[in-house]
Amino acid sequence: SFPTRRSSDLLIANIGENKMEEQRIQDYWNLIEQLLTCPEREQTAILHANSSLIDETFVKGMKWVANEMAEAGETNAKWLQGFAVRLAEMMETWEQLYNRLVHLYNIGQYGEAIPIGKQARQLAVEIWGPTHPKVATSCNNLAELYRSQGCYAEAEILYLKSLAILQEDIPTNHSSFAANLNNLALLYFFEGRYVEAEALYLKVVAIQKEILPANHPARATNLSNLGLLYSSQNRYTEAEALYLEAIAIDRKVLSTKHPDLARDINNLALLYKSQQRYIEAEILYLEVLTIADKALPTKHPNRATYLNNLAELYKSQKCYAEAEALYLKALVIDREVLPTNHPCLARDLNNLADLYAFQCHYEEAEALYLEAVAIDREALPANHPSLATDLNNLALLYTFQDRYTDAEPLCQEAIAISREALPANHPSLASGLNNLAGMLAASDRPQEALELMQEASEIDNTN
Repeated sequence: SFPTRRSSDLLIANIGENKMEEQRIQDYWNLIEQLLTCPEREQTAILHANSSLIDETFVKGMKWVANEMAEAGETNAKWLQGFAVRLAEMMETWEQLYNRLVHLYNIGQYGEAIPIGKQARQLAVEIWGPTHPKVATSCNNLAELYRSQGCYAEAEILYLKSLAILQEDIPTNHSSFAANLNNLALLYFFEGRYVEAEALYLKVVAIQKEILPANHPARATNLSNLGLLYSSQNRYTEAEALYLEAIAIDRKVLSTKHPDLARDINNLALLYKSQQRYIEAEILYLEVLTIADKALPTKHPNRATYLNNLAELYKSQKCYAEAEALYLKALVIDREVLPTNHPCLARDLNNLADLYAFQCHYEEAEALYLEAVAIDREALPANHPSLATDLNNLALLYTFQDRYTDAEPLCQEAIAISREALPANHPSLASGLNNLAGMLAASDRPQEALELMQEASEIDNTN
């Protein structure tokens, strides 16, 4: 039975240091009474139906009521005390799992973090039910891990689940909703789904402009991500403006060794490299690595990315020895910390293969290209631009070796992917068309080559 003192006044006085709304205290009281009086089989359903009340204060209230019942000789006091202790332990375990997951994510141990993310999600459902914001948080965290591992299909399901939960619980202009939208947009960017990604990024920009200060770090993150999307679409002027705004925010509100500052500077350096502004790009890349040395473990995947990017710059400047050393260092990191089918590993292999191909080390290059393509086919959607890039590069290698029969189907597949995944005026499409044209010209098919070169030239003239 329930305590004879029905008023919640004593409960209000004893379960919190801070003053709370009397209605919420009454709701705690009512929920405790329901749990004490309902059939055992209904307890979980009642708890989940009132999941918004399940917090540390509720547990404290249960313990207080149990003590009152024990003093009055009530038989259910021991059960209520045990229930409160078990619930408190489960909530504490969830917090520990969450903190452990965040730590592993921050040091790049994504594979080790995934089982913890799964456990945290399941525990959140057990405690709060399937539609609580804590479950949304758990889904989003697990999705981030899957995305970082290149498991895009699994990540999308969880991102959408998280957003569906939040949409029922908080306003759609809430910062948490915007953060999750940004994560889903980033996933779509990695998948080459640029139209969907841009729509989400712009929605996030609108939300953040409404609710956040102008120099909030979350705004810098989204601006940088949108800049990355525009840069990939050859919208360089728009991208540069966004990067510069993001970096200005970072320098104002973050420490000089913050990983987010490194990320945004890296993105601007990528843009300058694409525009052949090599001196500006190198200065930025070196700053990025200086920050990474202070902010990241020596075997963090982001360090491998930054090493790769600087190597790409040196390769563009024909500094092949310097580039190779950086590529190999990045490859060692990623082979150790990433799954064998991770897209970033394919990137490393492709970039090093490019270097060997430029130096006419064809056998070494082919082995690396083939491994990169195999990873892409396993890890990415069939129409992903990265697959097109790697197919194009392998086709070029075969063309250099007069292996035209091997090269042509790869060129055709790469062009088909680019036509489907990229804007009609994207430089990557023009590059693919020129590659196929060169192969056709070399194999005595000049008319077909000319038509492709004309199409590529039209694309180039629009950029």
